[in-house]
Amino acid sequence: MVVTAVLAVQGCGTHRAATDRPGALDPQLTRLLDELVRQHGFPGAQVTIDGPGGHRVRTAGVGDTATGAPIAEGSRVRIGSNTKTFVATVVLQLAGDGKVDLEAPIERYLPGVVRGNGNDGNRITVHQLLQHTSGLPDYVAGGDPALTPAPNSLQLKPDAEEIRWAHYEPADLVRIAMSMPPRFEPGARSVYTNTNYVLLGMLIEKIAGRSATTSIPAVFSNSASPSRSSASSSAITTRTTPSPRSPFSS
Repeated sequence: MVVTAVLAVQGCGTHRAATDRPGALDPQLTRLLDELVRQHGFPGAQVTIDGPGGHRVRTAGVGDTATGAPIAEGSRVRIGSNTKTFVATVVLQLAGDGKVDLEAPIERYLPGVVRGNGNDGNRITVHQLLQHTSGLPDYVAGGDPALTPAPNSLQLKPDAEEIRWAHYEPADLVRIAMSMPPRFEPGARSVYTNTNYVLLGMLIEKIAGRSATTSIPAVFSNSASPSRSSASSSAITTRTTPSPRSPFSS
């Protein structure tokens, strides 16, 4: 079964009650989707479920804040932190090929990058970045007034218009994070931190010698996952899966 959830984050819009097509879904899911829109500032949300019960779509709110039109099935949206799973897969592929040591400090691969205000790349392993146990500060937690987290969250506000069209290079985001002290000792606990995966993306680019946006499709191109720059449930469910082959191996 494939479940896909998307959020429309273009700004606040008129609330539209959740609707489904073509079948009924769990009433609790309906309630949660409505609450997501009504209470958390998202103008629209959509859930797609593909499974034994068929293809079902549930939407709440609006997809166009100007017209009030609902989210159309098949709309393209940014998938945000879903890409962290892609990044982790590429790093593990590099490790499987012997190009990255998961227990090595990130300083080995990105010298001088994780440094300042008590942050030390010599004490943080690649493994800890993958598992969010590095203790590094999150770049949305401060250091740049334009990067404002949502209440009780380390995720950006969904209506952060001031950064909608801004561009930050990965190194810029890491520098913002390094302006703050560590949150805890490396390995002490696990706390979701965006900085960890920005560093892993930089690691991929350093080792592979090409951008992460190029390396990620290369890893998934011979698998059941999409090789394009969008994540499509139809691509996942309709492709066959040949034997995997690493694009990084000699």
